[in-house]
Amino acid sequence: MATSIQVLAPNGRRQNVKVTPNTSILQIIEQVCTKQGFPPEEYDLKHQRTILDVNSPVRYSNLPNNAKVELVKTAAPRKETEVNIALQLESNERLQHAFLPSTSLWQILEHWDQQQSVNQDRGKLTQVPDESSVPSLQPVCIYMRQEVIGEKALKRTTLKSLGLTSGRAIIRFLHRAVELPQEVETAKQPTKKRSNESMSSAASSSTPSLPQKEEPTPMDVEPSSRQTVTDSRTESSTRNAPTASVSPSEPMEVGADGEIKLTPQQEEQAMIMGRAIAQSIFQHRQEEEERQQQQQLEQQRQQELRRLREQERQIRQRQQELVSMSARESFTDFKFPEETKGQTLFVNELSSMAGSTEPCDRELIVYNPDIEDRSVDTKEDVPDEFFDVTVSDVRRMYADLQQERQSLEEQPMLTKSQRETHAIKMIRKYPKIVIRIHFPDRLVLQGIFRPLETVKALTEFVQSNLEDKNLNFYLYTTPPKCILKDPKQTLYAAKLIPAANVYFGSETSCAHYLLSSLLGEAVTPTQADVKFALVRSTSQVDEESSEGSTVNESTSQTKRSSAASPPSATSASASDSASTSASSSSSKGTVPKWFKMGGKK
Repeated sequence: MATSIQVLAPNGRRQNVKVTPNTSILQIIEQVCTKQGFPPEEYDLKHQRTILDVNSPVRYSNLPNNAKVELVKTAAPRKETEVNIALQLESNERLQHAFLPSTSLWQILEHWDQQQSVNQDRGKLTQVPDESSVPSLQPVCIYMRQEVIGEKALKRTTLKSLGLTSGRAIIRFLHRAVELPQEVETAKQPTKKRSNESMSSAASSSTPSLPQKEEPTPMDVEPSSRQTVTDSRTESSTRNAPTASVSPSEPMEVGADGEIKLTPQQEEQAMIMGRAIAQSIFQHRQEEEERQQQQQLEQQRQQELRRLREQERQIRQRQQELVSMSARESFTDFKFPEETKGQTLFVNELSSMAGSTEPCDRELIVYNPDIEDRSVDTKEDVPDEFFDVTVSDVRRMYADLQQERQSLEEQPMLTKSQRETHAIKMIRKYPKIVIRIHFPDRLVLQGIFRPLETVKALTEFVQSNLEDKNLNFYLYTTPPKCILKDPKQTLYAAKLIPAANVYFGSETSCAHYLLSSLLGEAVTPTQADVKFALVRSTSQVDEESSEGSTVNESTSQTKRSSAASPPSATSASASDSASTSASSSSSKGTVPKWFKMGGKK
């Protein structure tokens, strides 16, 4: 059975609520909302996925100990309606009536007492039938397993505190001989008061009291005697002294000359109190000195720590100054050698591709794929068996699919440098790419571009060949459909290398989109394919020539460096070149004698 519940409020705070088995869910909601500042009628308690019934007690809510519930907002604010109460008497008679939730149980009993038609056969419910019984009979109301005993408890308990805000309920009423817990508490109060009085009297008796009759006035006693009396009073009133007190049965006597006469027992007690006071004063002074010493040590440690930090900061600042000064001094008188003036000292792949972004000749071609090419003989018809898929064709397609899947699965992860190297190879392999733009009227516009040109250049090329220059259009590739939106994206990044089909799209429909002059110059698809093949072959030749020029340039640089080098270096380079040429000539010569070809079987 739950004895404590943890409630999560909407503001993120958690509140532990101590409950009993008879505590209603409505009481828990009111307690949490009152503390967190929420209206109770707008919230419910939710345990896991279940909204708890506000009218049921914790006993029947199936909540474990230390359960975690959440305060959630209701769909509609909770409204209080009248509750139909059936009051079952000891004679098994039931009295039914509707009451508001704010009505107390005592008011319910008074309501039935005021009904004259009901009171004809029995007495009043609020009156005890037999007052002579010991213990006395008390009115008791029982709701479920919760009992409310006595007039005060009945007046204090309302239907809402029992969790009844709507619906129907049965309350049993009877008279039971029981002793109220309130009477027990009231009976204990005088005893407690008497114990307090006895404790105060005992405390007052522990302090030494001087008889007023024998105590002289301050004017009659000499200064020395007055000092003695004051010291004795101070010592007797000290709280930190041990259990040494002057007994009230042994009063101190004052002589005729004003001196206080103490008995041996009083003198012994005074000495004990004096030692205790002196010891406490000495201990207090020692603690004060230790505290001051600790404060001084802490101050010294803080000062030393600040000094070390300042030194470290100065050293770090000095190191930075020295580093900056050395860097400035090392590059103050730096000059490039005069021998390297006008020479290209650094050549890499990126520098060799500097001209890849410059636009090339577009070699514009327009063709219609529906035009038949008369140069191709189409008289011979292919038999229908040619288009039938055989078992070998299926096996070949299945093998190709397996190989493609395996290549995709076993593809290694590439680093950024490896991806850049692959891009450089592709750009050098295809310095010119062919792009065909397909229009909705079945015409195709073909042009040649550089791989590092941008999408903006492709868009401008299409716009320059349109009949309507102000026509809004867009370019896309498919499948899947991908619109070329970024004008700064390169054609290589858009995956349009080495050749690609791009489609023209527009919200405005026209009979034809291209210039009328281009429509008259339309060629056949075969001619466009021939042009595409020529561009590919030309790009390969350009690649080979660029590689040859790079090799020649490196060779000339080697010759210049060998000419400027001393004779020993020249002879070494000559021997290296000779060995290289010898190895190359031997590799290009005939097959060696020890190599034998395998015979044909």
